[in-house]
Amino acid sequence: MPTSRPFAYNSSGTSNRIAGTLQFGTMTIGGTADSSVYQGSGGLQWWGGPDEDSGYAIIAKPVTSANQPTPVVGPNQIADPTLSGATGGSLPTGWFSTPGGVAGITITYGNVQTSGGINYFDITVSGTRSLGSGDFLITTTPSSPAAVQGQYWGARYWFAVISGTVPGLFIRTTEIGVTSLSTNFFVNPSGNLSLFVGSRLLTQPSTSYAESRFGFTLANGVPVNFTLRVGSPIFGLQQMASVGFNRAATQAEFLQMAALLSSSSPSNEDQAVIALNGSNCWTDHNPATTSGLILSLDPGNNASYPDTGIDWWNLVSAPGGSFKATLSGEGTTYSSSAGGVINFNDTQLGYAQTVSALTATSWSVEVWFRSGKSLAGKETAVVATVADGNGDIAFALGNYDSAQNFLDISSYKSENWVSSGFKITPTVGTWYQLVGTYNGGQLSFYQNGSLLGSNSVGNLPLVTTAVTVGRSKIIDESIDYFNGDISIVRIYNTALSSGDVSKNWNANRARFGL
Repeated sequence: MPTSRPFAYNSSGTSNRIAGTLQFGTMTIGGTADSSVYQGSGGLQWWGGPDEDSGYAIIAKPVTSANQPTPVVGPNQIADPTLSGATGGSLPTGWFSTPGGVAGITITYGNVQTSGGINYFDITVSGTRSLGSGDFLITTTPSSPAAVQGQYWGARYWFAVISGTVPGLFIRTTEIGVTSLSTNFFVNPSGNLSLFVGSRLLTQPSTSYAESRFGFTLANGVPVNFTLRVGSPIFGLQQMASVGFNRAATQAEFLQMAALLSSSSPSNEDQAVIALNGSNCWTDHNPATTSGLILSLDPGNNASYPDTGIDWWNLVSAPGGSFKATLSGEGTTYSSSAGGVINFNDTQLGYAQTVSALTATSWSVEVWFRSGKSLAGKETAVVATVADGNGDIAFALGNYDSAQNFLDISSYKSENWVSSGFKITPTVGTWYQLVGTYNGGQLSFYQNGSLLGSNSVGNLPLVTTAVTVGRSKIIDESIDYFNGDISIVRIYNTALSSGDVSKNWNANRARFGL
């Protein structure tokens, strides 16, 4: 499937502060935004673009359904858009499923209800398919609206997964001409109603109509048991993403649930829409530095951590890449607070470790965390490399003196700790961004985007081993383990500049209330 991309921030821009975009309206939907970053006077700014050939992200603000802007062009072609016909165990009026039934599978439809101004109904699926295999589709536009080559048709669906796991959930936009051509937009909803968007450029000269469906995969012999919530959808000509959300969401959720994926050919009509709203919306107007990034873990991004399981995927190669960290299971739990965190319980020996080694001569390690208890009595690390064959540790962002309550960036070489010498004492329950860098001769330590200090240390051990999160793995005892929440972890094979560190700080600070 295509992937989403962040917008690039243009700090010197006026009418186009977000590079590659054009401002086409200013809205006043509540809230106060930061005028020095992306807000002109008068309220919220909405942006279109940029034009790219494979995809990009949309970022939006949470707004009530009553304040959502008007669709871009064209009427809603969804049959029974209010879902009023979803009563007595039936699909909404005019909707139908393909196939009509599945051997071994029980499918039930709930009655229409309302939440946050959005009508919805639930689909519950259970059992094990015993005949055939493939997608279960629900067509929502049986009227088949007329369409022609060169038009953009798109759909916006509200989804939530109430229980279980929905296998391969997708939105499908289809054009019918000489043949049937479709684009699937795979989505991964949370437990709250979230908006997903997908559009397609119609390419066939003989295109006669367009169709919208959503569906999921029911494989033969694979048991399923889930409930999917479906909110009132929209489908129509040039239906892009000019709509907000009815709830606060994480930055990662914005990048995923509002990903508008373009066609294979760039076009000025292929637009994303972005709304920005101060502290209630985390945006990529100033994305984190990616040059030299070799490990990026973020439990707030479903491509990195899907809210369950032990696999914590590296976003540099995610989703489905071979490089990941593995959670210990017991002692590690996911929480949606602060946009998504992993809680590490030291008494249950919770930690994570990459399945493969990293390599670097110069490096930077960044972590966003809050401790759950004092570090006194600990010899632990928030992030560290595993000891190499000589017993050396390339870096440890942690506490190497159990008699003290501090964190520092350090390295263990020839049975001695070498550090920046600029320690911090973290306040329990307070979020921090900490960054340690090594440029081949100097260790530097940063807190919340600002340099604490540097120390000339000469040559240090190379990074050649796996990385642990929430544990130092020094003496393999309970004092090795960190207690608290850890969110974003980034490792680079270069020493970040102070400007890079500040950029990362500004990219994520709002998510953690900083």
